[in-house]
Amino acid sequence: MIDTIMLSQNPDPKAALRVQTNLNETLKQTVEYCEGDKEHPFLEECISVFANYFENSGSYDNSLVMWAKMLRIQQNLLGEDREEMIPTYKKMAALAVAIQQPNLSEKYLQCAEDIMKKAKAAQPTGVELTDKQKRTELEDRSQFVHQQYIAANQATNWEKAYTLLVEQESLLTQLNDGKKDSKVCSNMFLRSQLEMRTGRFEESLETIGQASTLLESTRKEFGQDYEVIKSKFHLQAANTHYILRNFVDCLEQSTRGLEQANKTQLREPGIARVMANVRRDLINLQIRSQARVQNVKASELRKTNVAYLAQQEKYKQVQSQRDLYLKQNLAGMMAAANASDAMLREDELKDDKKAE
Repeated sequence: MIDTIMLSQNPDPKAALRVQTNLNETLKQTVEYCEGDKEHPFLEECISVFANYFENSGSYDNSLVMWAKMLRIQQNLLGEDREEMIPTYKKMAALAVAIQQPNLSEKYLQCAEDIMKKAKAAQPTGVELTDKQKRTELEDRSQFVHQQYIAANQATNWEKAYTLLVEQESLLTQLNDGKKDSKVCSNMFLRSQLEMRTGRFEESLETIGQASTLLESTRKEFGQDYEVIKSKFHLQAANTHYILRNFVDCLEQSTRGLEQANKTQLREPGIARVMANVRRDLINLQIRSQARVQNVKASELRKTNVAYLAQQEKYKQVQSQRDLYLKQNLAGMMAAANASDAMLREDELKDDKKAE
């Protein structure tokens, strides 16, 4: 089993094959030892290694199946839902989100929450928690609410996701002794997006304004990500202003956002892609709001907007490079195929001569 755990941390394909072989053999032997009972408590460790291996290798659906087996073992051993099952339900909820099954994730999280409520109700009254215990309780609740938010958001249950974000913001503030930090700032940005999505446009505008103010006071906490985040905040404000037909304000926010985006030092391909989309949306909002303010057609402004034209030219270059890459690879694949056919024909001729 130890050998299997060590191998599972090795990315080499041969090691992966050995892991699967070892796991299958270990599981088979353990089942035999348990007289064929596939839900015996002795199987818990083996199934746990299986589940972790599948998760680490990206096979989340198989990992979820293993955790479901683990849950059945716990239920058979303990009878009813107990506190020991909370981590299992949480893990299953996280895996359900990973395989795009948010409703299933919400179901598991509800089971976990029901157990937590039941356990809390059973606690003796009048017992004062220490400061450390209170903080641990807040941290656990904050992490759990965040997990609930991810599931609700993926399930497009916007109202539930919004309620959870509000609670999360309160918990984060309590954990920071009443002060609002960068985590609260990020949370407020998400809340502004949900407020806009659910038609609370005025509230969304107010929230993104508060988040922008908080961003400046927590700038050091964001470090190099500040420029990226600032640009996204301007985009959120511009979007909301446009919906509310505040075209002058939309023009101002989109222009400031573009100025901020142009200062951004792109370090990773992922960030570069995000900023390309942010810049595209800001340019679009800038042109559309300017057209409204000047009472002209947006299509006319696009003909003379330097940023828009530069963006279109860049897209053409990227597309051209992509097409060239595909052609080169296709040509290489065809050449390899032709060479392979030629070798096969040569081998066939040799075989024919030998036969003669």
